[in-house]
Amino acid sequence: MTYSRGPVPEPSPSRVLLVDDDRSVRHALYTLLESEGYEVLAAGNGLDGLAIFRQSIRPVELLVTDYNMPGMSGLELARECSRISCELCVLYVSGAHPDDQLRADLYEPKRAFLAKPFRTDDLLRKARELLLEPPRQLSPLDEAIGFTSPVADDARPPLVRLPPSPFRSFGGYFSYEGWPDQQRFMELDEALRRKACENPHSA
Repeated sequence: MTYSRGPVPEPSPSRVLLVDDDRSVRHALYTLLESEGYEVLAAGNGLDGLAIFRQSIRPVELLVTDYNMPGMSGLELARECSRISCELCVLYVSGAHPDDQLRADLYEPKRAFLAKPFRTDDLLRKARELLLEPPRQLSPLDEAIGFTSPVADDARPPLVRLPPSPFRSFGGYFSYEGWPDQQRFMELDEALRRKACENPHSA
């Protein structure tokens, strides 16, 4: 007796959040992205976009946002959304040249910029490139304490260097000043102590 396998389900289309305060641009990009098979959510300003992002049942994989918007800028929106999902891809579009803040953000993984006006092929190519970019790597701190998913760097308070550790090979402890509790640092401290016990001659 042979059994036939059912059809392999198609992967769900990538969910895109499109935010632009220009209605005509928003409509044109919505139509373009939807025609390419993306599942598109749209908003006319940053605050509405953030509300949609937070309420989305399926994760948003790509944020396409105008950079210069009244109220909440595209950069502020991207940072707030990345606090919720650090694997979020962000494509900024703008008719102005990137300022210092945007240039700094573009050094981060899964970030890209497209100057207006642009060709539709360029936007689709940038979107595909971002979505195909490999997942973000865990930081040494995340690996040391066994975290399985990275925490967005801009969601962390600044690093503070503590006095040198008795375990010289570890170069001192690190803590994130301002975390609601000290659990994360305590876990790192314990991980370092266990490592020192396993390798007593390295201290």
